[in-house]
Amino acid sequence: ELILEACANACKDDTIRLFPFRYGNPEALLEECHEGKRFLSERMHQGWLDKVNMLTYPLVQDHNATNQKLPEKDRQSFDDYDSWVACADSTGRIYLFPQDEESKVPPCVRNPRNHQKAVLDFAVDWENMRCVSAGVDGIIVFHDLKTDEPQHMLMVAGECNLSAVHDFWSTLDVDFQLGKMSAGLSSGHVQLVDLQVGKAVYMFPCHNRLIRRVATDWAANELASCSYDGCINLSDLRTGKVIRQIQGRGQWDAMDVSFDQHLLLASSKFKPATMLCDLRTGKIIQEYELSDHRPNWISVNWATKTACTGADDGKVKLWQLDTGEVSRTIDCDHFLTQSLDICWSRGLLLTGSFDYQFKMWDVTTGDLLKQFVAPRRCVTRVLLQ
Repeated sequence: ELILEACANACKDDTIRLFPFRYGNPEALLEECHEGKRFLSERMHQGWLDKVNMLTYPLVQDHNATNQKLPEKDRQSFDDYDSWVACADSTGRIYLFPQDEESKVPPCVRNPRNHQKAVLDFAVDWENMRCVSAGVDGIIVFHDLKTDEPQHMLMVAGECNLSAVHDFWSTLDVDFQLGKMSAGLSSGHVQLVDLQVGKAVYMFPCHNRLIRRVATDWAANELASCSYDGCINLSDLRTGKVIRQIQGRGQWDAMDVSFDQHLLLASSKFKPATMLCDLRTGKIIQEYELSDHRPNWISVNWATKTACTGADDGKVKLWQLDTGEVSRTIDCDHFLTQSLDICWSRGLLLTGSFDYQFKMWDVTTGDLLKQFVAPRRCVTRVLLQ
């Protein structure tokens, strides 16, 4: 309690950064602070406190979100770096950090708040340093990270002819080189967006409930999507018709797709949590049971058939699609691993959690490389350049 109180008092001053010369050992301080957060989260989950909904309340609203001002020195250091990581959180902010900073606690150089509610998905054009984000507030925002200014905005009320007033974009698949984007909506519709003009060009119904993930093969004009309606659909972008449908046992949470190999790996909230499917036949090839490891995020190296999954157990597992054998488990010390991104060639892993943690790992050794400290609420999405 004393550690948490001290950290809370220190964090009231937004100009404070956990530099070694200021705190002596920031890694130890962070470790103790996160350990306290995790303990509190576990107790709340176990019903020790009366208002368990306090745990999810920050996903909806954060009264302190407007107070996150970056030190001007850190903002001006943007041109000093060439390699980046980014994350989004439930306050509507996107955070940008250098990954080539020597410190294990790199500075946050950008933290625009373009949404009033949680950011569910975003993508970054690393070459031109611009991003596009979608939030629960029903807005898609195009933001220039160099100038730190929003460029353009799409509102679901103006772009979608839907009757529900609370619809929002829930997932994005962006190809900046082609200038195209596909977006799934909470209504179950899919929308195609022209990035060159920043306008929605086509929308079609695809699911009956919120779409959790979309993946697009623009050359073949096909789109794969998984939804809370329990279906995985393969749709034709030209006609808006469902070509093939795979029925699951419950809500689908995550997926990764190889259109070249016609394979899809997806996870749901119900056992068996993870399934490998054939997109050509719509058949389930294999089902996996990963010992209560139910993925919230999936990334697959399709060349080696290796899956990387982050789940509610707070861990990241690397395992083989052919056998289901787990080759490595990284305990991220998360209450719940919400999102991950992995660079297979460099062996770098990025994780974001429900209990506000944002970390970079060495996949080979499992060592923690960097701890990013800016997010104050649930991390919803992470991206590694």
